[in-house]
Amino acid sequence: MFDLTDFVRHRPWLYHLTAQVNVEPIRKRRHLVPASDLFGSSDPSANRRHRSTAVPVKTVHGSALVCDQAPLRVGHMALAPGFDFGDLVELLNAHVFFWPGSEQAPVRSGLNHFERYRESRPAILRIRTESLLGSPSGPQARFSRYNSGAPRYSGGLPSPRGPDLFESSDRFRGTIQNVIEVAFKGPVGLPSDTEMTTDLFASWQPLFSDSRSSHAKA
Repeated sequence: MFDLTDFVRHRPWLYHLTAQVNVEPIRKRRHLVPASDLFGSSDPSANRRHRSTAVPVKTVHGSALVCDQAPLRVGHMALAPGFDFGDLVELLNAHVFFWPGSEQAPVRSGLNHFERYRESRPAILRIRTESLLGSPSGPQARFSRYNSGAPRYSGGLPSPRGPDLFESSDRFRGTIQNVIEVAFKGPVGLPSDTEMTTDLFASWQPLFSDSRSSHAKA
């Protein structure tokens, strides 16, 4: 377990990757929404169906692209009793995910994730952790010790997956250094000073035109 105030201090930024086509709908909505919301009621089975490739969808804010789940390989994970692969896909689809990190970059797993999609030049969003975790009325954060969508063997053992994949800070089995992902169930409102780039090590620009501040770097 750990204190959220300490987490904000040690992991002051949260990073999120999305397709370029999703940027304008995000600007209009001013929220990040989970895959389950994007699928809506048009295809209920999609919430439990593994995506080997990205899936285009239509929303009231325009076209969007739901990221693939190609790294989610059954043979690399140990599912909890009574928890099947469809349950895992449904759990992941209900959340919005961030990689915690410093002002310079996310944790290593986040860097690896960004590298996997680098050639498609996705948009990278950066948000101050305090903006999402510091407000009592904000969304409730959950934390994972794993890259939830890309299980890998460790020490000869498959990566565990179950309904407790995401835990609150007071129930987390580890320290701040063990947190790989920060997840929120349901939509996540974006603060006005959210930043965006297409190159993690280039300059950052405000996502919204009404942003009052920018922490752009050369």
